[in-house]
Amino acid sequence: MQNSSKGLKNLVKLMRGEQVTGDKYFDYAQEKILKINQDPQRRVQIMDYETKLLEREQFGERVATEFDLKNSLKRYIDLGLSKSQILNILLEDYSDTLGEEEVKLLVNKAL
Repeated sequence: MQNSSKGLKNLVKLMRGEQVTGDKYFDYAQEKILKINQDPQRRVQIMDYETKLLEREQFGERVATEFDLKNSLKRYIDLGLSKSQILNILLEDYSDTLGEEEVKLLVNKAL
């Protein structure tokens, strides 16, 4: 059990970019990381991949936020709030993430 604890600590060190010594597996991993970091073409591929991951994450967050806004909109309609009341509430809650124009567009589509 002690070895697995040391292995996990070494993994955390490696993830932080710290040097790990005395373990053949981590020596191998560090050697591979060094080779990848020294290859400009490979670094471009990794940066491109990371950019695509970030774009997908942002897209997912946007879709989830729009879904949440639409659900809130339905609840406010069911409560009998006026269009201006609903718009003011949703602008307060969502204009930072979606923008004022997008919130207005979504509200106008629904009402």
